[in-house]
Amino acid sequence: MTTTSGGNNHRQSSPTRFDLASMPSTIHRRELHSYSVHHSPVTGKWIATITRSPCDAISADFKKTLTFSFVSEREARKFAKAYSPPKMMVESYRCGICCLRFVGSAPKKFHCRNCGACICDGCSTRWGRRMIPRTYTDIQSVQALTVRVCTSCDWLSNAFCMALLQGKENDAKQLVDTSNVNLRTCFAAINGESMFPVHCAVMGGNLSILKWLVETHSCPIVVKSGRRVGSVQTSEERSLVDLAMTGKPKLDILRYLIMEKNLSIKDTKDPNLAPKTLEVLLRAGVVTSPPTTTHPIHMIEADTSEASQTTIEDACILCCDKPMDSVLIPVAIKFVVKIVESI
Repeated sequence: MTTTSGGNNHRQSSPTRFDLASMPSTIHRRELHSYSVHHSPVTGKWIATITRSPCDAISADFKKTLTFSFVSEREARKFAKAYSPPKMMVESYRCGICCLRFVGSAPKKFHCRNCGACICDGCSTRWGRRMIPRTYTDIQSVQALTVRVCTSCDWLSNAFCMALLQGKENDAKQLVDTSNVNLRTCFAAINGESMFPVHCAVMGGNLSILKWLVETHSCPIVVKSGRRVGSVQTSEERSLVDLAMTGKPKLDILRYLIMEKNLSIKDTKDPNLAPKTLEVLLRAGVVTSPPTTTHPIHMIEADTSEASQTTIEDACILCCDKPMDSVLIPVAIKFVVKIVESI
């Protein structure tokens, strides 16, 4: 269940409520605004252009189109689809959820900012604004801390989070098929900590789900800006490696993140986890099979342009602006770390 207090959303566990059998009977599938992707011969980058509706304007300098640059065409197209805002229903005489008839100005109409449905007050709730892509609203406006969404989208978000945490792959895929689930924005806070879907997938311990998010949907797991490479973090600055080492170590996920995706063993908030992670991998013999690539996969390489910085903020990190600190590894095991990171 999602509640709102002072703009902060908190998720409370109620697994039975979010079984697929309890899925709302009325779901307004969002229809996206147009977008395009083209290659720039000048910069050598792929440019994704997103179109937005003027009805979303709040500030005077609202931009109808937004452009973002990427290294690969695939990432540009995945981003454009994930961040193109939904069209708002304009001619509606009934609530899109409960079918309550609108007569004149009573009851008041609202729009779900996640799917575009026209809804009444009783069929709406509030999300923190970072639970939807920043391109869905006027990114120049910083006044509202929350956005209004319909109860159906709220249920889908909660159910998707539960499916990831419980490792239910089929449920997760069915929920994404509704077209109203966001894969690159955070969920409501889980015990006070905001997480992205990739974080919840690691917590759920299902490697197949994590690969589906990363390989199929290109959900970023690292960000590169200049010379700095950082892992996707939760609002508490915990990395994917931190989460994979929480409780019983999730060996298959650790192997995937470190050996296939080249995440660093040092990429942990807790300095004590780095040597523990290395010990787990040594005992399992993982470090005897070095990775075949030299750079992290599924990361966003950013320019210094304003648009690219916005891309990084929306797609990869939460509203936690503290820089990551490097973890010092004991000298006795530095050589093994070098094997993992340099090959």
